[in-house]
Amino acid sequence: MSETYLPTEDGWVSANLDAALDTLVAEGRPFTADDLHAERFGIPGIRPGDVGAAFRRARARHDLRVTDYTASRRPSRHHSLLRVWAPTRRETER
Repeated sequence: MSETYLPTEDGWVSANLDAALDTLVAEGRPFTADDLHAERFGIPGIRPGDVGAAFRRARARHDLRVTDYTASRRPSRHHSLLRVWAPTRRETER
């Protein structure tokens, strides 16, 4: 993932969340919001609203669908329900 630096911290977080989601979509495998918090992407300062907004922007850019639901792996989420997202076949053929 290339680093994107914008003038405000909020802009930096949003740009990096967008890049992380683009990476997950390009991999073609199912993913959840928990994947954005993984050390792999190393995005500090993520707030809950940032993730929801990033998924809304990703759905505008990519053809995504909900394939399942699962419990969160993050202790702070207390096993709350998460959507499992995956790119559609049409998206992976781009």
